[in-house]
Amino acid sequence: MDRLTLSLWPFIIIAPGEFFGSFLIRRTNPQERGELSDFLDVPLAVLAGLLLSAVCLAIARRFIRRSRSARWRSVPFAIAIYVVVAVLSGMLMALMLVDRGPTGQPAVITALYIVSRPVNIIILAVVVQQVRDGLATTRAVDAITHDQLLLVRQVNGMIEAAERDLRAESLRVFASQVARPLRRVVGEGPGLSNADLADRLDDFIEVRLRPMAQVLHPVSVRLGLIPAMRSLNPEVTVDAAATVERMDADGVLLDDEVRLQLYRWIRAGLPSQGASRVALVIRGRDLQVSLHPATPTPVDAVQAAAGLRLLGPGLVAAPLRGQTAVTAVVSVRPTTTSIARPRYRLRDLLTVPLPIRRALVIVLAISSGPFQFVLYAWSPSAGTLLATVGCVLAPIAVAVLLDRLPPPKQSVLGAWRVVGEWLAISAASAVALVGIGTAFAVLPYAANEWGLTLLRMSYRFAVPGLMVTLSYGLVVESQRRLERVKESLRAEEQRRSEILGASRQLDRDVAEALHRTVQGRLAAAVIMLRLGQRDDAWAQVIEMASVEIPWLLERMGDSHADRVLVPDPPMGLTVVQVDDVPLDQQTFALLKRAVGEIAVNARRHGRASSLVVSVETDHVRCRVVCEDDGSGIQGPVTPGLGSRLLDDTLVAAGGSWRLDPSKSGCRVVLDLPLPTSARGLASSDV
Repeated sequence: MDRLTLSLWPFIIIAPGEFFGSFLIRRTNPQERGELSDFLDVPLAVLAGLLLSAVCLAIARRFIRRSRSARWRSVPFAIAIYVVVAVLSGMLMALMLVDRGPTGQPAVITALYIVSRPVNIIILAVVVQQVRDGLATTRAVDAITHDQLLLVRQVNGMIEAAERDLRAESLRVFASQVARPLRRVVGEGPGLSNADLADRLDDFIEVRLRPMAQVLHPVSVRLGLIPAMRSLNPEVTVDAAATVERMDADGVLLDDEVRLQLYRWIRAGLPSQGASRVALVIRGRDLQVSLHPATPTPVDAVQAAAGLRLLGPGLVAAPLRGQTAVTAVVSVRPTTTSIARPRYRLRDLLTVPLPIRRALVIVLAISSGPFQFVLYAWSPSAGTLLATVGCVLAPIAVAVLLDRLPPPKQSVLGAWRVVGEWLAISAASAVALVGIGTAFAVLPYAANEWGLTLLRMSYRFAVPGLMVTLSYGLVVESQRRLERVKESLRAEEQRRSEILGASRQLDRDVAEALHRTVQGRLAAAVIMLRLGQRDDAWAQVIEMASVEIPWLLERMGDSHADRVLVPDPPMGLTVVQVDDVPLDQQTFALLKRAVGEIAVNARRHGRASSLVVSVETDHVRCRVVCEDDGSGIQGPVTPGLGSRLLDDTLVAAGGSWRLDPSKSGCRVVLDLPLPTSARGLASSDV
């Protein structure tokens, strides 16, 4: 034991036992009449001894606090204090209770009590210290693990929120900068010549596709942070020492994830136009980056998870390659605000096997032997010695037998079994003492004698034993919970890696799909248009607008099924919807029914292979134009089931429709009023 704190608890715990012992001492005095008034001084003496102990301990603690020497805080000094206080309080109780007349206890018996009492106090002090250490360890472990797990979960929650925000922003940029412009090209394509359509696609590739791929997954960052910054804007000046540039070019300046997140922060902080300057300086284990002009660019949770730390406006620090990233909680929306603190169940603590139970029983049994002479005022004889040896050896033997049993289960029955085992150890000592004492006529044969002895021994063995068991159970259970929290922390770290890895993989997939699939096939369509192969080129463009781009939007998290007018087109027909429809659900359902019928008729009657649906809105009306590439209008139009369906649908929506010929095939125009709730959206730029 490395420390022993002065505490009043050992004296409080021993007080009930001393009360029963003093009661027995007074009871065996033949001068006592046995009335209740004869025993009133017993609780007063016990209380006086307890108060004297409290005063002495308070003086000792005050002296220790004022002393600067470590010697006064050592375990031997604490033991000495306990011995002195136990002797002083024991002498006070003996003076108040022991009859010093001819019928009282011999002086040697009183001296034996005063000498043996410090042993019991020191044993209880060790037990109390173990309980206090167990509670302190439990609280410390719970607090540390709780705070660590809460912090990690908060950081992961904020990373998820930041990733969702980043994904939503990327989706918005992709939809506005790529998907909608391409659908505009498709909508205007039938009226353009081959050369004009090729020029429009060339402009779309240069202005839209290539910059978007660089935004989603900047390939230039792989070559180094400095080249990637210079590619952002020709007017960006990078100030860095030759050593920094060489380390960046060799790929040993920053880790890959740190370099990517630092590039994102720089890109968000640099102005899109005009001269600007970026300075890179190595300070300690960090790379400090400053932007000029300085802009208040925050560090999001993903960047913070990579180790970026905001030092000021336009100034950030990033860990160098191989350095541990220090994650700070940034001001984004946390998903986890609290974790329920663990509660310890009494049955779980009691059923932890105590490895020192046999040793504890031996110490308690040996220390109880001399006290029996004090209680019963025995003189040494064969009967008293055998009774004392019996009350010492019997609990030790029972403890040895109980240790051979399998450990108790973590259940209510298992907890009651532990309590019963300690009561059995106590009962063995009491039965041996009273049985041998009665057989040798050194104790009276009476039922109350058996009851008092059993109660006294139960308190002597069971209370310290259960206290030590609980303290040991607290320590073991804390270690178990620590292991479980470590598993949770490892799971949260794995979860963080999966979040970041999935996000980076999605960026790479979308960027590669844009660069290789969409950009490559649109470039091929441009070549075919310039060679006069319009049909094949147009098929490529239609497929990109109707299949590849919607697939990429879906990969990025766009749930556009509730905005698609023809989600399941007829076989052989490709439908390209140029714009979203700013209508309420009821009107959208009617319009969806009408456009679906138009798609069926375009394929069935006009043998069309593509249908372009464009939406034009003003402040009060919505105009939907459906143009196919089929055979067009052949002769007079005869109203049929499709026409009646369009009539009924548009009348229900408060609109009208008409059928017109077009250069490529047939055009159906639907005109209907905008609902009041959708007019603000239709007139906005969002």
